[in-house]
Amino acid sequence: MKKSLLTALVVGAIVFVGTIALGPQRISLATQATGDKQLATELSELAVPGHNQLAAFSIDDGTTTFAGWGADQDTEFEIGSVTKMLTVELLRQEVEDGNLELDTTLGELIDELDEPVAAVTLEEVVNHTGGLPRLAGVSFSSNLGFSVFGTNPYQGIGRDDVITAANEISELENRGEEQYSNLGYALLGWALAERHGVSYEELLDDEIFTPLGMDDTFVATEQNVEGESAGVLNNGRNAQPWITEGYAPAGMVRSTPSDMAKFAKHLLEIGLPEYGWAETASARDAGSGAGWHNGQTGGYSTMLVIAPEGQRAAFVAGNTPRGVEHIGLQLAGEEV
Repeated sequence: MKKSLLTALVVGAIVFVGTIALGPQRISLATQATGDKQLATELSELAVPGHNQLAAFSIDDGTTTFAGWGADQDTEFEIGSVTKMLTVELLRQEVEDGNLELDTTLGELIDELDEPVAAVTLEEVVNHTGGLPRLAGVSFSSNLGFSVFGTNPYQGIGRDDVITAANEISELENRGEEQYSNLGYALLGWALAERHGVSYEELLDDEIFTPLGMDDTFVATEQNVEGESAGVLNNGRNAQPWITEGYAPAGMVRSTPSDMAKFAKHLLEIGLPEYGWAETASARDAGSGAGWHNGQTGGYSTMLVIAPEGQRAAFVAGNTPRGVEHIGLQLAGEEV
């Protein structure tokens, strides 16, 4: 029997046993509504099987409205890859201040980085066109543990581990084509932080969280998530919080709808950069400049939509991996 087939059979058996052991639990929408009644009703109508707690806001011409089911504007969520848009905002600040250019390479900012990854430009990273893999340095056993038991697949991966994994890459695949990469954003975040001589966490605090008053938003660490709420796996069990220093710039921020509304208002005021954000249908068809980004971790799902031209925005967060993208787009009056 070929080794690859044997491995697949072993993995399949483990997943099957794990599924039986953990047992699927029924997930349904929470019954307690919070906030604005009209928005709460809209959330319930847009919710689908697999949603449990939901919290959201919509911004329309300066008016912010919050609502939720089993959660409210102060409920904390893992925002997953929406973190990447915080990293994009850090880059935009550097570019607009004249400190960096989009054609600056990762190797110019991270001394230890080797070719070929060192030659990837910041623009290629934010647009996922640098030929970088989705992940590097995340072990098979970690991914298996997450798939079966909902453990944190990034456990123990530090900044140096990400650099080491990047240096093991011998060839950039499909460079110039869009290929989603968490590794790229991890490297980007550390490149920006090290230019300032601080950690990624400190850079976010200094440049975004503190200036915008996002007091309940932070990069998850072993110390600051202890005792915090846990997301829910698809089988109804609690997920292990996602914590990692190395991949923090790609998806390890925790926040609340109240704080994310502050970030959204900031973006509505200054507009979105022409990189990083995915375009909505109106942005593609009419050049409206509207953009979106979603996020998903083991136990959470999020969606942020910003439409500067219409001065509209929306954010939705759920405590399960069930996607909330359609809800965010609907609340913002946009389409993918």
